[in-house]
Amino acid sequence: MRRRTLIAGSIVAAGAILLVVLDPTIYTDRAFACEYTCSHMGYREWIFGFKTGEWYETSPIETRLGGENLKHRWVSYAGDGYGLLHRSRGHGRPHDAAYDTHNYWPYFESLTDEQLRELYEVFQRVESGPQHEALNELMQERLFEFMDAAK
Repeated sequence: MRRRTLIAGSIVAAGAILLVVLDPTIYTDRAFACEYTCSHMGYREWIFGFKTGEWYETSPIETRLGGENLKHRWVSYAGDGYGLLHRSRGHGRPHDAAYDTHNYWPYFESLTDEQLRELYEVFQRVESGPQHEALNELMQERLFEFMDAAK
């Protein structure tokens, strides 16, 4: 009996040490941006597949144009995995940081509803790739012009 207890205790201790040393990914924080409205959403995905901490940030485009009538195309821009000891297990980001469009929101707020509608329609026509990069450069130029004018 005593030998079985010693073996079982050793197995549990070895398993605990392995978990700490290997520090497997327990959860991943995921974030997405809509290429059409520039809204953001995300959640925490756990190792067993369930999701918690869901959040949604409505952009000025979606707020002013009425979100229920708009189309979305969600693109992942972040996926940070964390282990038992809360050490980062890497940052999965299939797309670049350009999808973090929060910097554009003050510019969007300065536009009229008609201008926002036109911008939303342009976003829908532009596919990912070279056109999207050109549009991103244009948006950055407009953002800098807007920030200079606001000073």
